[in-house]
Amino acid sequence: MLSAIACTAPASRSANPSNVTQPDRFLVAQPSIDGRISRPVSKPINPKLIAAQTRFSLNLFSTVHKKDPKKNLFISPISISQAIAMIYNGAAAETQTAIGSALALEDLTLDDFNSANEDLRNAIEYPGKDIQLSIANSIWTNQDTPISPDFIRRNQKFYNAKVESLDFNNKRSIGIINNWVKRNTQGKIEGIVDQLSEADRLILVNATYFKGEWSSPFTLDQTTPQDFSAPDGKKTVPMMAKRGPFRYFEMEGLQAVALPYGDRRLNLYVFLPKNGQTLDTAIQTLTPKTWTQWMSEFRTVPGYLQLPRFKMESKLELQNPLSELGMGIAFSNKANFSSLSTRPVHIDQVIHKTFVEVNESGTTAAAATAIGIRSTSVEAVKTPFDMKVNQPFLCVLRDDKTGAILFMGAINNP
Repeated sequence: MLSAIACTAPASRSANPSNVTQPDRFLVAQPSIDGRISRPVSKPINPKLIAAQTRFSLNLFSTVHKKDPKKNLFISPISISQAIAMIYNGAAAETQTAIGSALALEDLTLDDFNSANEDLRNAIEYPGKDIQLSIANSIWTNQDTPISPDFIRRNQKFYNAKVESLDFNNKRSIGIINNWVKRNTQGKIEGIVDQLSEADRLILVNATYFKGEWSSPFTLDQTTPQDFSAPDGKKTVPMMAKRGPFRYFEMEGLQAVALPYGDRRLNLYVFLPKNGQTLDTAIQTLTPKTWTQWMSEFRTVPGYLQLPRFKMESKLELQNPLSELGMGIAFSNKANFSSLSTRPVHIDQVIHKTFVEVNESGTTAAAATAIGIRSTSVEAVKTPFDMKVNQPFLCVLRDDKTGAILFMGAINNP
């Protein structure tokens, strides 16, 4: 069994109020010989990776959401894609092509994909004011499994993966892996591995932690109980509120506002259907083209915002959604992971755990993804707006500097 785990939690970041869908250049911290971070250097981010990451994020979110559109949904596309990226380096032939299709890579080569992922990880890990953000990768091998040295080398080089051999027959191994997950999500994800068997070959883990304080916090004395129209009926929720200038846009059937963290580089985008439109309809219209259009339409406008405070955890099985996106062969006995091991293996399961809390001071979120492989038209807004988020809504946590989508949520019942 080959497994991959990704864990993430939101953090604050450095500033840039503009919406740059395709990034320019970044200061990337480079490790010195002794492992300490040395002076950052200018490094371009391949825009093809950002385009692919956006396509993958929207495709996966839409695919998962349609399975149960009335439930809360919160995922970390960057956590999931990092875990799959490590496995992608072990795939060959038709299996590699299928995984590349699911990741929406199009003409991005493996080498370019790995290099761009390294650059992106370095860029978004360079935090700003009031933000914590880290992305960590690890590979845990069963001690009797022959693993390709090139597979290990690529994951160490491009994903900075920690590599450790364990005895998967020893129950202590589960605790070792889960403790690594817990540490790298600041305790928000307790663990992802419930059991290991003799058929398990490899566990790959991505852990991303994010915690961010709002650039302009909500005040507690403005939070009041308000009605929220959930799919199962009205309920009372704590509704935060504030006035001020916001980056905002609206179109027929939709209002949207951007809530910045720290120095404004990272934003939580909140999309609220209106005039009889539903969250399901809004998500169905969410394509890379409409996403790019929406991001370009935000303008600074005075307004009044009411947003529910919410906190939730979830666990998803992603094998079926990923199969729908094109990588079904990776879950079958026809899978080819010969670039990983000489033993025939296939993906057994993909599990994704998330945690999110949004309150007056900011946002904390975490996610964990486990992949197991077994042997074998827009209106210009000029007047002040009023936006009361009192029905199901979409939220997206985005790094505006790179354009990377870190988290996405459909909040039906806060």
